[in-house]
Amino acid sequence: RWFITGGTPGNFGVAFAEAALEAGDRVVLTSRRPHELATWAEPYGDCVLVVPLELTDAAQVEGAVRAAEQRFGGIDVLVNNAGRGWFGSIEAMDESALRAMFELNFFAVLSVTRAVLPGMRARGSGWIVNVSSVAGLAAAPGFGFYSATKFAVEAITDALRDEVAPHGISVLT
Repeated sequence: RWFITGGTPGNFGVAFAEAALEAGDRVVLTSRRPHELATWAEPYGDCVLVVPLELTDAAQVEGAVRAAEQRFGGIDVLVNNAGRGWFGSIEAMDESALRAMFELNFFAVLSVTRAVLPGMRARGSGWIVNVSSVAGLAAAPGFGFYSATKFAVEAITDALRDEVAPHGISVLT
């Protein structure tokens, strides 16, 4: 039972979902534009649930996680895939764009993870996959703020891995 964020036709979220479905698993795929996934989801029938979700809205995140748990009885694998790349210099990037980037690329990851963890902890198992980037390991001119979001994802993943391992939960980037 997978919960995957960032479902957009042609991106990694859909690729992760297809791999899980082909292995016989069930998938909840979230999207800001779920209507774009209707045709894609149709052949999978009851094995897939496409959920509309604006990841920067904590109430929507909680609702989507609860819908997934009700539909499939829990979440075994969380894939925090949603994110967006931005290009702009440190000096010139618009403040609102910078904050929006952190809201989606970092704080949304925390929000979804924190919503899923109680169920995983109760079952004593689970996997959390935080999709990062090489930009989270090495910054480049024009991508400083994007790299900062991905460095933050790397750091929180490292800390979380040790925090939840005793509960049977594995975390990786």
